Amino acid sequence: MLLFLQIAGLLKDNEKIHASPAAAPTDDDSEIKKIKKVQSFLRGWICRRKWKTIIQDYIRSPHAESMRKRNQVVFSMLDSEAEYVQQLHILVNNFLRPLRMAASSKKPPITHDDVSSIFLNSETIMFLHQIFYQGLKARIASWPTLVLADLFDILLPMLNIYQEFVRNHQYSLQILAHCKQNRDFDKLLKQYEAKPDCEERTLETFLTYPMFQ
Repeated sequence: MLLFLQIAGLLKDNEKIHASPAAAPTDDDSEIKKIKKVQSFLRGWICRRKWKTIIQDYIRSPHAESMRKRNQVVFSMLDSEAEYVQQLHILVNNFLRPLRMAASSKKPPITHDDVSSIFLNSETIMFLHQIFYQGLKARIASWPTLVLADLFDILLPMLNIYQEFVRNHQYSLQILAHCKQNRDFDKLLKQYEAKPDCEERTLETFLTYPMFQ
């Protein structure tokens, strides 16, 4: 309140000074400078208050709420996709590829047909999700401008691939259970499951992750 009274008094003094332009320059020059300084401060204060009101109104607007929800979904999707790609990476690199090599050994603990039956489409699913994840990261790098619609075109071919995986899932677990009756295979599998990045999870657990997806 005191500030506004001071401003009002300075503005009145300013009007008096402008009303008598013929007056010789005196100590009033310093008063004019003070008035201009106060006017500048007042204009800045009004401008900041106006922008603060505009920003607060936008924060409470439906559009801002929609943007917050969109960003939450996108960043949650990125985190989920990163975790899922890591799970697929372990499935393929800790189990599928080593067992594929073991099937080519002189005394194979598992056949190539059984490997294919257990891991049907796993490698393809991993490749497609790696591409999608890298594309998603690149798009988010241009935040807040996000264009994602065409990126989901990468996932369209997965529909049939996932359908085959789901239909084959129960059969793959049956084949895996049969193979585990072979002591050499069971011993080898336990070595793979004991790797640190498996975090005590079994091959069956990793085979279920695409089912949830």
